[in-house]
Formats: sequence, C-alpha cells, structure tokens
Amino acid sequence: MSSVAGSLYGLAGKSVDDNNFVVAFNGFSDEAKKNGDTAIHIGSAGAAHFRSQDAAISAAVKKGIKGLALSVTFSEYLVEHSLKEVSAAGIPVVTFDSDLGSRYTPLRKGYVGPNNVEFGRSFGELANKLKPRGGKVWLMSADARDVNLDDRIHGIRMELSGNVNYPRDKRLSGEGGWFENDRSPWYSGDNNPRSLQQLAISLEADNDVFMAVGHWPVGSTDAYIKTVAPFKDDLISKRKIVIVGIGSPSPGQLDVLKSKLISGYVVIDFYEIGGMAYRALKQAVEGKPLPDKSIAKSAVLE
Repeated sequence: MSSVAGSLYGLAGKSVDDNNFVVAFNGFSDEAKKNGDTAIHIGSAGAAHFRSQDAAISAAVKKGIKGLALSVTFSEYLVEHSLKEVSAAGIPVVTFDSDLGSRYTPLRKGYVGPNNVEFGRSFGELANKLKPRGGKVWLMSADARDVNLDDRIHGIRMELSGNVNYPRDKRLSGEGGWFENDRSPWYSGDNNPRSLQQLAISLEADNDVFMAVGHWPVGSTDAYIKTVAPFKDDLISKRKIVIVGIGSPSPGQLDVLKSKLISGYVVIDFYEIGGMAYRALKQAVEGKPLPDKSIAKSAVLE
C-alpha cells in the first residue's frame, strides 16, 4: 500500500490538560509534521473520565481522522460505544500508556508505552532499597478500571513479596516483610486535591511507605509541599517514604526531590511515547505490520 501523506491523526489521552498527555501530544504532533501530517489532541480538560473520552473519540471520527492513538480509560465502555464507530470507519487504533483489557487487544494494531508491570516493580525495588526490612505500605491508583495502573499495582506487589506469581488482586499481608493497609489502594479519581487528602491520611497513619503509581500528589508541587509540611522531618530522615510515578519531571518536581520531601520518582518519557505512537500508527495506516507491544524505557530518580 502506498504511503498516506497529508492525513489527520488523532491522539486521545485521558485529559487534554494533563501534563503527561500534553507532552505526549507534543511528541506525536512533532513526529506527524515531519511526514506532512496533521495531529489533533482528542479529549476534554479536567479529571479523566471514560464518558468524556468516548464522546471526544466519536467527534474525532466525524472529523475524518485516519488513525487513532488511544490511552484507554475504561475498555468495556469504549469498546461498546465509540470504538464501534472507529472500527466501522476502518480507522486503525494503536494504544499507548494504557492498553485495552486483554480480551479486547485484537481491536488494536499494537501498544506503545512502558511495561506497566515492570514499571511497578521499579517502585518495589526502590522501596526495598530504602526499607530493606519491609514495613507498612499504602498504595495509590486513580481508577480500579484502569488496566495500566492495575498492572503497576500488581508489579509493586510482585516485587515487594518476592513472588513473580503473586496473586493479582491480593493485598500484601507480610510477604517479603510488607503489610499493606486494608484500605489500599487509594483511588484518587485523577484528582490532585483528593490525592493530597489521601496522602495526608496515609502519612498521619502508622505507615512507612506511600507509593502513587501516577503523578496525582505532585500535580501541584506547591500544594504537595504544604500538605507534607507537618511530616517534613520524617520525610527528610526517610522514616517515612513517598515514591511517585511521573512523566518528564518539571523543575518544581525536581526541587521537591532535591529537598528530600519525595524519596524517589519512577519516570516515563511521554514525549518519546507520543512520537513512538505516531510512528506505529503511521505504519498501521500504511498497512505495515506492527509488533504487539513497543516498550518505552522508564527510569528511577532518587
């Protein structure tokens, strides 16, 4: 099949003003421009929600997109609604950052992003390094229906327990010396103020380690610093540990790390993921085969 030039490609993150997805779109758009294509950022502002993402995808189909890069909010709902329209229009889909649930992966051409289980294991490795005798841990995700975040939680539990076959939905109860709070994980709803309320409760409780598999607590570094101020001495001395997953760190997030109010970040390069998503989607539109998964590297900052 001949190359498709001057086409419209869409990237649907979970929120158009979430910095990670803004950075991913920049990478996606820059790569599209190199090929004479145009990119649109599909979605709505504010906290991620599957219904608003679904409506935005339906609107993009009507605009005539040739390919869709999608970070999935809720597989079942999208498959039963907007992705039916995408399929009927013959638009290829590449998922990025967050994949479709395993039963639905035949609906996309490939996945681009981190290996989310291994991403979670990086949290566990750092926690084990900082607290080698284990301790009490409280985890944070955003939504129980989010496949990629659930994979990250699973990876943490695998690493802390020392068991690669650790049951997927089982809280830690002493395995590897780690005990998980019976309300763990928190679900932040992709909301910064709520995540900070939950963080404060966790730090006030008798916990040793708090881990958020996404950026929610440090979405506003000023608000984070204010929230953790009562626990400053415990954080600096590492009596209490906070580890957060983020995209490319902002200057403010690096300052928080330097001040030791964060013990570590697990970092994803969303700009590169955006570029990779476009390149994969371009191949799919041109009828070229794709690997099932293209893995982007992550790094640990401490």
